[in-house]
Amino acid sequence: MRRRNALLLPLLFVLVLVLVCVFLESLDPRTTGGLAYVFPSREVWDRAHSKADQRQQAGGIWHYNITHHQKAPEVEYINQQPEFESLADLSCNLGMHADAILENRTAPGVPRPSIYCTDISLKVLDVGRRDGYCPDCKRGALDISVFADADAFRLHADKMQRAFGTFRPRFDYVLVSDVLLYVPWGGWPPWMVQGKVICEKLLKMRDEWLSLCSEIVKKLPGVAEAQRRFVSNLLSVTRREIVFSNNQHNFGVVAFFENVGALCRNTTMSRPYRDELWHPNCDFAVVPNAAYRQWGRSADR
Repeated sequence: MRRRNALLLPLLFVLVLVLVCVFLESLDPRTTGGLAYVFPSREVWDRAHSKADQRQQAGGIWHYNITHHQKAPEVEYINQQPEFESLADLSCNLGMHADAILENRTAPGVPRPSIYCTDISLKVLDVGRRDGYCPDCKRGALDISVFADADAFRLHADKMQRAFGTFRPRFDYVLVSDVLLYVPWGGWPPWMVQGKVICEKLLKMRDEWLSLCSEIVKKLPGVAEAQRRFVSNLLSVTRREIVFSNNQHNFGVVAFFENVGALCRNTTMSRPYRDELWHPNCDFAVVPNAAYRQWGRSADR
C-alpha cells in the first residue's frame, strides 16, 4: 500500500500541475513556460505565440523590447568581440538578440556577420519576420534539444542546411538564450530534471532527509550524459565560443553549467562554474572551443 501511494503522489502532482498551467495559460500566454515544463513541444509553443499574436502583445509572450536585448550581457559580450563572420542564435524567439547584434555593426567598414536564427516555434519565426526583426537574418525551425541526441543531431543538421540554403557547417559564435530550463535532458520532462537538481541540493544539506528525493535522484539516468553530448555537438559547429544566458540563475541551468564545465562570466572576470557564492555575479556563461581558447584566431582557419 505504501509503495502504491508513493507512486500515486507524483502522478497526482503532475495532473494538478498540468491543470493549473492550462488554466493560467488561458489568462496569460506567458504562463506557457509552466506547461512547457511538462510538455516541451512545438505545439505548446506555437499555441502560446499564436495567442500572444492574436492579442497583439508587443514583444511576444514575454513582452520583450529591443532595449532589453541591446543591454543583455551576452549580447554586449558578443558585440565587444573583434569582427566575426557568422553567428547562430539557436533560441531566437522574435529575433531581437540578433537584431541588436547586427545593429552594432552598421558603421562604414565594419563587416556584417551572417546570422542564422532558429526557434522551436514556426509561429514566432513568422511573427518576427513579419514585424521586421533582423530582416537580414536567415531563419529556420529547429528544436534545440536535438543537439542532445547524436542521431537526431545528424538528421537535423541536414534539415538546417536545407532550410538555410547557405548553411555553414561551423559558426564563429553560437548563442543560446533562456531555453536550457525547457530542454528534456535524457528524455525526462523539464520539471523532473528541475526536481532532481533541487533534491540533490537538499540531500547534500541533510543526507537522511526526504527519501522521495533520493529516489528521484537515482531514477533519472542520462541527464548529465545528455547535457555533455549537447555541448559536444554544439562545439562541433562552433569555431570560437558557445555563449549562454544565465537563465535568471535557474537551479537546473546552474547545474548544467557546472556539469559541462562552462565558464562563468561577467564584464570583468571569468572563472569555472563551481563556486556557488560566485553564481549571483555571473551575467552569462561560455564554453570556448578548445582550439580557439588555446590558439586564438588561428582556430578560425
